[in-house]
Amino acid sequence: SNAQKLGIPLKKIHVVYRGRDTALFHQWVAPETDCFRLVCIGRLYEKKGYPELLQAFIKLSETYNNIELEILGEGDYRIEMEKTIQQANLQNHIKLCGNVPNAWKSIYNAHCFVFPSRFEGFSGALVEAMMTGIPIIASDIPMNTEAFTDKETALVHRLKDVDDLYDNMRYMMENYDAMKKMGERARLVATERFDIKVIARQYESLLRKTVNN
Repeated sequence: SNAQKLGIPLKKIHVVYRGRDTALFHQWVAPETDCFRLVCIGRLYEKKGYPELLQAFIKLSETYNNIELEILGEGDYRIEMEKTIQQANLQNHIKLCGNVPNAWKSIYNAHCFVFPSRFEGFSGALVEAMMTGIPIIASDIPMNTEAFTDKETALVHRLKDVDDLYDNMRYMMENYDAMKKMGERARLVATERFDIKVIARQYESLLRKTVNN
């Protein structure tokens, strides 16, 4: 998508993804709690897909009572989000946690990672979620779908589609064992593709090739 906007031929582009140290990420295990917790990490901007996320969760709360949504991040859209939460009377179910150091560690306290962003570069938060092995639901923007495969390593919802996001959330809760297996496969993919040592070698190879040419 960036190549099209910039008018650069694809053959001139070599992609090196964002990496993470896999040694930091132990295998996620579903928390043994009565409350089913979804987590999202990202700055509080509308383009992160929070309007859709909140509306889908509100709809989900009409079916499931014992659920919770934690959003880690800070930004200008907080005021609008607080209004929506108050109007839905879900202050006890939706938590805006603000900026949290090493936010990815909060993934281990959740049952599902939700990432409805409308625009991304290549998300570090998404890579981190994959490395933990938690089940993932994410928007179908190209920057996300380059990282995983729909219904194989994550569930993908249509961009800005509240109903489709809700349907995926409900599917996830009703087919949780299958979702956990998706998370396990996503962890394997992330370890192979996005380990920082792999990424470093790719950078070095690209630089050497460029210089030599």
